[in-house]
Amino acid sequence: PVVIALGGHRLTFALERKAATSLADQIVDALARAIRAGAVPSGAKLPSIRALAARLGVSAFTVTESYDRLAALALVEARPGSGVYVTGLSARAPPPPP
Repeated sequence: PVVIALGGHRLTFALERKAATSLADQIVDALARAIRAGAVPSGAKLPSIRALAARLGVSAFTVTESYDRLAALALVEARPGSGVYVTGLSARAPPPPP
């Protein structure tokens, strides 16, 4: 497992490389659960794409895809030149379909 600091909180990632679920899906699931549970507060800045990719040992493309999916779920927003942040709507966002 890898521990990542997010908005003053710690989030543990345990990616399963041999799982049927893609790495991007696993990252989205872990971050979405943490955001919805309030473990990552509204306004928290997520790690840069390169930093998270290096920390998790995945490609930058995988993290970009994950962040794009989280944005589509209205859980995060990208601010050009600044980074990716947890939105204020995260607590009200509906869970993804099964």
